[in-house]
Amino acid sequence: YYLAPPLFLCLVLAARQPARRFAAAAVLSLEVTVFAYHHLHPWVWWPPVVASLGTIVALCYPGSDASVPPDMSGPSSAAPTQVSDAESASALLPDG
Repeated sequence: YYLAPPLFLCLVLAARQPARRFAAAAVLSLEVTVFAYHHLHPWVWWPPVVASLGTIVALCYPGSDASVPPDMSGPSSAAPTQVSDAESASALLPDG
């Protein structure tokens, strides 16, 4: 079981969160990485690693203060207007 890929992904996602959540995710990632290198019985090793990964995923999850991207913020004044088929066809025809 490879621990690094999900940790890298979680750190990239945590970088988009507030600084305190990113710092907590980074510290926890470092701690779980060091812990994972200890040679322990699988049932002693597995619960702390899974709990740490779960906590890191929770820290990466966007909270209620997450900003909405500008293109997803709702209708804007620059919204395209609806054009009928006759108007769009006449726009394609040359004048004359």
